[in-house]
This record gives sequence, structure tokens and C-alpha cells, in this order.
Amino acid sequence: MIAALALCVLLAAAPFTASGYPQQPQNPVIGIITTPLSDIGPPPPGVKANAGVEAYYVNWLQSYGIRVIPFPWNASIARQRYLAKRVNGVLYPGGGLGGSALREYVSRVESILNMTVEWNRNGDPFFIWGTCQGFQVLCAAAARNVSVIQGVYHGMYPRMMSLNFTQYQPRSKLFGLHTTPGRVLKALQDHNTTLNWHHECVTPQGFEENPPLRRFFQPLSTNVDPDGGAEFISSMESPSANVFATQFHPERPPFEFSNDLISHTPETLSVSHYLAKFVSERLKLNNHTFDTPQQAETMNVEQFPIQNSGWGSMTYWVMDNNDSPSE
Repeated sequence: MIAALALCVLLAAAPFTASGYPQQPQNPVIGIITTPLSDIGPPPPGVKANAGVEAYYVNWLQSYGIRVIPFPWNASIARQRYLAKRVNGVLYPGGGLGGSALREYVSRVESILNMTVEWNRNGDPFFIWGTCQGFQVLCAAAARNVSVIQGVYHGMYPRMMSLNFTQYQPRSKLFGLHTTPGRVLKALQDHNTTLNWHHECVTPQGFEENPPLRRFFQPLSTNVDPDGGAEFISSMESPSANVFATQFHPERPPFEFSNDLISHTPETLSVSHYLAKFVSERLKLNNHTFDTPQQAETMNVEQFPIQNSGWGSMTYWVMDNNDSPSE
């Protein structure tokens, strides 16, 4: 009996073997594209970083069992390919880039989108999600034209809105009648459950006038800015690839309390939870894996320092020199 107890203690204290770690894609890993310091601001004193990741996205993804690594926004094509072969997808977050910085960012988006289209065409459904600016840069990359991102209205800081579904919604993967719980569709249509926090957009007219964009994406919903009257596309998906995006922020309502206009109603949270679950399910469609579970863990976003700015706003400060192995 004593020997058995001693063995149990030793086993409990011993490190896990590789087989004891979560495996992909059952426990998927996503790369969040980092935000340049030119957009997110400098790190706190004493912290060395060249990019950041907002914790809203991390918390939202982790709520449905998704591991997160930072994916350098300015990675070389070789480095992009190396990391993309190991994660199950990437997420392009919101932000406020403009001018030459936006153009450089979009050029990096184009290379990952091209890779994703190639892999999806060959039966490997690598996943991409875009939120807010992520929505916009995916449109620009698909259109091969940054000018599809338009600043045609005053902006919303913030505003909760319901969705106006398009003809493509009923049969869509993201919001389809046979793929989405009825209570979630009702929350999206009948309640102000989507958080808009942006001053640029992609308009239906701009979308229709760009044939490459129109061929790659289908708009699932639109919204109209009640102050300026501008209509914009608020969600979309690719019928030919595992690529989805929303102009609104599903990740922030459960975690942010910086503004009383941000809704935390059961309907709003049900939308956020549904979309996190949707991302998790789409990530599991491909078999990309890290070389070892330990390799994924060493790159986990939680290895980096985090700064709490209050009211639910936190930032991981990332230092990546882009010289790790590439293929």
C-alpha cells in the first residue's frame, strides 16, 4: 500500500509526456495576427516588444477551447508558410492602420489569403477569420485594391446594431437557417447585438464594383449608419474557401466594460458565444499540427507579458524577431 501511494505521488509530480498534452485539431490552435506598435502604441516601461495582441480576442477564443499564438503581422512569406502549416487558422483583428502602413499590412494579408485559397482548393480547409479592420483588409486583399476600404461616414464609437440579412444568408455557413440556432438568428435580427466600433467600411456599391471581391466573398448582412446614412457590409463568407469575417466585434461584449453603450444582454452574449463556437468548429476541419505539443506551448500568447489597462482592456506585448525556423 505504501509503495503504491509513493508511486502515485511520483506520477502526479512528474511532467506530462507528449501524449498527455492536447492534440490538434481536437484542441485547435489559432494564430492571431499581431498589431504593429504604430497602431497599438508603445509597450509599458521595461517591456521589450515589437507588436501587441489585445486580450479580448484571446479570452473569446479560449472560451471555446482554442489555443492562441501570436502570428507576426510582418512575417516573411516563408515564415508565414511555416506557421500556417502548424496552426489551424489565423484571425485578423481590429485596428486603425492607415496610409502606407495599411498598404504594407494588406500586402502581407494577400500572401496568406493566396496560400489559403491554394490549400482550400487542394482539399485542405485552412481557416481565416477577420474582425473590423480584419474584415476590411481581407476585402482589400481579395479585391487587390485598398481603395475598397472607404471612410464615408463619421463613425461609431461604439454602437450596438441588429443585422439586415442579404439573399445569401439563408444558405450560408455562418448564419444559415440550417446551421445557426434560431435563438441566435432572432438575436441578430431583432436585437441590437453586434458591436460596431469603426470609422471605415466596405460599402455594397464598392463591393459590387470590384469583380475579384465579388467572386470571392458573399455579403451576408448589411447595416446603415443611423447618423451619417452610409450603408456598409457587416458580415461575409467565401463560398469557395474556409474564410469568414464580420465588421462588428463579437469578442468584446463579454469582456469589455469601458463604455455603457456596450451591451451585455443575454442576446448579445449568445451571439458572441455562437461565433466563438463557430470558429472552433471551422478550425477543426484541417489537420495542421505543430511538430510537438510542447512547441505549440512555447509559442502560446500567455508566454508574453500582459498589461491591464482597466475595464476589461488588456494587451499582450509580443517580441518576435522573425528568425525562427521557416520552410
